[in-house]
Parts: sequence; C-alpha cells; structure tokens
Amino acid sequence: MIFTLSIQAMLRQLYARGAMAWSGGARTDNRPEILRKGHEQALRELLKGSFARLCIDLFPLVVSTNLDECDPATDPFFIIELDLPPGIDPSALRVAMELAIALRALTGSLTGIESDEAAAISRETTRALTYIRSIAVIRSAATPSIVPTWH
Repeated sequence: MIFTLSIQAMLRQLYARGAMAWSGGARTDNRPEILRKGHEQALRELLKGSFARLCIDLFPLVVSTNLDECDPATDPFFIIELDLPPGIDPSALRVAMELAIALRALTGSLTGIESDEAAAISRETTRALTYIRSIAVIRSAATPSIVPTWH
C-alpha cells in the first residue's frame, strides 16, 4: 500500500501546535523563533529527518520510499510503500504517520528551547507511533508461518 504524506499538512500541524501552545493568557513568553513561517525551510528539513526515523521505525513493513530522491525544500510529498494486510484503513494510517512525523519534528525543534513542551510532545509522538507500530503486529499475526515441532 502506497502512502503519500503531505509536507504542507505536516507544516500546518506544526504551525497550529505552536499557535495553540503560545496563544492566550497562559503563556507570557514568546513562541520559539523556529515555529515562525520565516523558518519553513528549516522545518521542512526537520520533517525529512522525522520521515527517515519513521521509515526506520517501520522497517520490517517498508517496501520503498522516496527518501533518497525527495528534496523537502521543493517536493510536496513524502512517499512510503508499506506491506500491509488487506482491510487496513489507509486514511487513518496516513494521518497517523503525518502526525507522528510532525510531532517528532516539533519535539526536535523545541528540545533545548522549551524542554517541558518538548517532553509533552514526545509523549504524544510515542502514542502516535504505538498506533502505527500496532499495524506490524496485525501483519505478523496475519502472516502464516510454519512452526517446527518435535515429538
């Protein structure tokens, strides 16, 4: 199953998360500079690194990616092909992968700047990755295997 992950959708998640965290009366400090539109190219590179980490996390399921060919400065998508069993909802999985990539990039951008916020986002990333990894469990449970036994 081929998934086309939108870099623009992931950027919107980064900006929205930053806007929500640093808006209102609860936060009196300024939003980190990295979360401003002027740093979009840096965020795109963080997203590519996060996509690479996702590919590593899903390694047993990965058939192919566009990681080598993709230039996040100009390309609109990350593409990943996964070996999945039939019946998997591709839209839910695609959204979960985009979320995990965006959250991991956000964690990286806040580490050293906002350690409490980075830790909270890291926990959210772990939850998103747990959902995605659960697909591997479904796949391995659905894959027939021969188990040797001796009497």
